[in-house]
Amino acid sequence: MPENKTGRLPATLQNSQNQSTTRGAGLQALLANEPGLPADDLAAIRSQVEAGRLEPPTPTRPLMPWESVGRFLDTDPGPVDWLFRDMIPAGVVSALVAKGGSGKSFLLIQIAAAAATGEPFGPFIPGKPRRVLLLAGEDPTDVLHRRIRAAAVGMKLAGPGVAGTGVEPVLRANFAAVSLVGEDRVLIGRDPAGNPATSPTFAWLSESLGAMAAAGKPVDLLLVDPMARFFGLDENDNGHATAFIACLEELAKKHALTVLFAHHVAKGAGKDGSDLTGRGASAIGDGCRFVMSLSDLKDADIRQFGIDQADRYAYVCLQTPKVNHAARAGKDLYFRRGRHGILEPVELDTGIRLRQADALADILAEDGPIPERALLKGEGKDAKTIRKALRDAFPRLSMALELPLVVTVGVEAGKIVRTEEPAANGKVSTVLRNPCIEAKKTAGNNGKQPVEPKGTTGSNGKKNLPAEESCVEAEKMAAGRNHGKNADPAEIFPAVFSCADAGLRAKKPQRENSTPTGGEKPSRCFSTPPSGLGSGDPARRSNDA
Repeated sequence: MPENKTGRLPATLQNSQNQSTTRGAGLQALLANEPGLPADDLAAIRSQVEAGRLEPPTPTRPLMPWESVGRFLDTDPGPVDWLFRDMIPAGVVSALVAKGGSGKSFLLIQIAAAAATGEPFGPFIPGKPRRVLLLAGEDPTDVLHRRIRAAAVGMKLAGPGVAGTGVEPVLRANFAAVSLVGEDRVLIGRDPAGNPATSPTFAWLSESLGAMAAAGKPVDLLLVDPMARFFGLDENDNGHATAFIACLEELAKKHALTVLFAHHVAKGAGKDGSDLTGRGASAIGDGCRFVMSLSDLKDADIRQFGIDQADRYAYVCLQTPKVNHAARAGKDLYFRRGRHGILEPVELDTGIRLRQADALADILAEDGPIPERALLKGEGKDAKTIRKALRDAFPRLSMALELPLVVTVGVEAGKIVRTEEPAANGKVSTVLRNPCIEAKKTAGNNGKQPVEPKGTTGSNGKKNLPAEESCVEAEKMAAGRNHGKNADPAEIFPAVFSCADAGLRAKKPQRENSTPTGGEKPSRCFSTPPSGLGSGDPARRSNDA
């Protein structure tokens, strides 16, 4: 404070100080004359104030030693302990994100049943039976009863049909479920100072898990459904969300278990399955080591799989947007809602592969034949034309991952044939052809063999069929469905296997002329386009990578 040359305070500041002293003395006198707050109230206020203060650090455990990474370099870390193979690693906190009514509670129950019995459930393949505890925060006991029984019977893990298999006793021994509806179930809330703190319920749960382990029944998988019922903080606060994940990690580490909790998606998300963001702070998903999302089918899925709009909500799609200990799932996983709401794994790709093979065969009728390697690698103009036509029909088709499967399905179904032919470089090349076109050529459309009337006997001693019927018969025989016997492709497609006689082996396979002699465009093998053909998404993405 500034002073004058005499060492005294300026008069104005001196007066201000005197006034402050007078007011302070008056306040002390007032407090001395008033009785003040009761001692109990003062003690309560003091305890609340002290609760909000951090205690001075005291050494409660040994100091951290220097740990060299040499111990990691000298030994093999061993394989990952998977709760479900390549899906959920053991010992971590995981999440299932979905909107209300999507079937996430049923999925959790079915995951629990699979883990408890060691029996696979679609993509969930457990390595061995595990002990599972489900904490239901929304479903009362009667609802839990109906759902668990429906799931167990539907999965053939319980009921009259599984008597003697031994699986039901394992389910009974390893699966426990408790409804906490109407009870204090918040695991983390606020302390008197407003800071995140674990609750008495958290302590009760931890002690219960310890008691189960002491009794010889340690829990391997803890399911919490849903997060909102066990969370007493602000979902939009990243610090609070991190504190919740930390309290679950404490349970996982202390009791050597895996935690999987359900969480709702963000407001307005999931209308067409396009938004898989969990509700609230991003730290919820960031803190988990594994995240699954369950959603309705996207509009692209409806077109891709040829599903009727009336049935679109009969299916759900499971994705793995976050996997920390393995590669993400290479494809989406699908379930159909069955009786009583249980989820049944379905392979929508099975039907789509046949439709894609149909489309490829149809395209080969005009733009083929083509060397298989060129098609799969996208080499050359013809290959690019065929791939573009396929992508127009199936926007989500991955050329790198799925096109080889389409070719294989087409060959196995008799819709496409592979032939070995010499290439320009002198090597043998595998060529893909449409069998229907070759059958029509054999029937006389190429002008080399006359078309004989139906029912007459051809040069091979067998009755001839018109071109359209020979095409259908060729497909049946090529697929090995002709009275259960496999046919010799050389008998079905002599035009293909007699390339040397036709003078074709001496030159590189050329693109088939789309307009044969006579000017008439050849009819395709399919009277109508395959399902999904022509319904391309203009905003398709590139799948060559």
